[in-house]
Amino acid sequence: MEFTASMRSWVTARLAELGMTVTGPEELRIRAWSVIAAVPTSGGKVWFKANPPDSVFEPRLTWALRDWAPGSALVPLAVDTDRGWSLLPDGGPTLRELLGGTSSREHWPGLLADYVRVQRALAGRVADLFAMGITDFRPPVVPGVFEHLLELAEPMLPMETLVELSAARSRIDQWCGVLADSGVPATLDHADVYEANVFPSPSGSRFFDWGDSVVGHPFCSLMSIVCSSTDADPDWLCAQYLAPWRDGYADADLWRWAEAALPLGFLTRALAFTRSFPGLPAAELSRMRGYGAETLTQILQPSLIRRRSVDR
Repeated sequence: MEFTASMRSWVTARLAELGMTVTGPEELRIRAWSVIAAVPTSGGKVWFKANPPDSVFEPRLTWALRDWAPGSALVPLAVDTDRGWSLLPDGGPTLRELLGGTSSREHWPGLLADYVRVQRALAGRVADLFAMGITDFRPPVVPGVFEHLLELAEPMLPMETLVELSAARSRIDQWCGVLADSGVPATLDHADVYEANVFPSPSGSRFFDWGDSVVGHPFCSLMSIVCSSTDADPDWLCAQYLAPWRDGYADADLWRWAEAALPLGFLTRALAFTRSFPGLPAAELSRMRGYGAETLTQILQPSLIRRRSVDR
């Protein structure tokens, strides 16, 4: 396979520059949205990752985070920004692996405070993020993103659901208006923050798997935080995310913006299912679009947020 040969050649060359050698066969995992290889080396296990064209920005982003938000991300050993390839050190067990399937609230306040620090640090880097090719998901352009996703979903959904989604456009416009008027600056939204994408360390949380990222209102991150967690209720998780923002905004405003932003996060998740390698078999492409269409329908559900005080 030409790709595998190119990957092995590139990994071997990059490791040689670091004074390391490959010591065994890689464990390769090929998915529609990424190619991952665990590579045993003389210096321990390392990881190769290839991103599809719509996520080709990830190596450049993680490399930049080394300087923009030190300690916040797993720093690559080497990158090929043109091809979207990264060579990464082994980050150890993820938070989900450390928890071992148990439920615990203890990790969330610190994790979310670390994540908010990254978002606030990158609020002045929007032009740089766009230059990397990261998708614009700021409130004024979100309705257009929704229309694009709805068009992709048409063959996958029944007519009555499509009618409901079309009618939801007015709510999306309203939510975007609330966020546009919030005064909270646009920044990076990881769009997939949960326990399996975090390496805990004594110095703080290191986030990885940035390939779903967009640039938009930071509170849209709440969707992945709330919906991917297995051990906390939505109100409590929202409260932990909003707490670091209290130094500049009123509680009532924070909750109002959270209510508007959380459902829009389902659009970033649906968008992620469009980020796949070209040339997928028709069945796989249909499966990805089906996931995206199903995710899009989640904007129709009632609000997941009930409370109004970050003290709870």
